[in-house]
Amino acid sequence: MKLSHSKLSTILSCPMSYYLSYIEGISPIQEKAALYVGSAVHWGIEHNSEDLTEYFKSEQSQYSRDQLLAEAMCHGYLKHKDELFKQILSTPDGASLNLMNESHEVYITGKLNSFKNVEVVHDFVGIIDLLLLTDKGFIIIDYKTSSYDPDWTTYLEQIYRYIFLIKSEFPDIPIIKIGIHTNILNIA
Repeated sequence: MKLSHSKLSTILSCPMSYYLSYIEGISPIQEKAALYVGSAVHWGIEHNSEDLTEYFKSEQSQYSRDQLLAEAMCHGYLKHKDELFKQILSTPDGASLNLMNESHEVYITGKLNSFKNVEVVHDFVGIIDLLLLTDKGFIIIDYKTSSYDPDWTTYLEQIYRYIFLIKSEFPDIPIIKIGIHTNILNIA
């Protein structure tokens, strides 16, 4: 069985929802607008572009409010990326970390033992929004594009699962920072 953060969260919170969604394939017909916009923003950040015409080309035939919102979010992020990275790439005492690699949308797999049967091992997968490798270790950043009040418990569970995956794949490289970036749209 292959588990992701969302699958694991669903099975732990409501096994019936897991069964209906992931086993029977019964799920809401329309994707949530926040998820749709969030996917577009992730694409823009990954491609270092606020012009999302290519992303939306296959999704719609005309310019929409969702595209405008996603492009505004990408613009806000890219406009402040240097100052954001300066903050991320510093230690508590103000020293700078040397960035060795910047990777977006990192698909990573780890092994997760079954709770009931230790001989059963599941693939546990995740997609880390931003993984920075510095001279001191990894920095894990997750973007949240929703305009709703953050659910910090859920976000932290996701980050902890990413830590598990990174430690499984790269046991000798420390994780020196984690972060959840919620303020992608910063218009002042």
